[in-house]
Amino acid sequence: VIRKDMHPVELFRAFAKQLGEGRSEADLAAAYTMTPRAVSQALALGALIPEIQDAWLQGQIGGDVARAFTLARDEAAQRKAWSDLRE
Repeated sequence: VIRKDMHPVELFRAFAKQLGEGRSEADLAAAYTMTPRAVSQALALGALIPEIQDAWLQGQIGGDVARAFTLARDEAAQRKAWSDLRE
């Protein structure tokens, strides 16, 4: 069986939905045959503002750029950096 890996943003959104339905990170790791650390890393993308998530999903920015935004101290800093990048 061959399958295409989910985009990291799609994976985060699927995980977030399932966590909201009561599944644990350990459940997700087992269901997706991932390590708990990989699940935690996927969930860290939730720190990205939706505009950055969407731009990455649509191929407007790459993964390295998107992940760099996770280093911003808060949402306001991300929004400012995103605005600066878009100008």
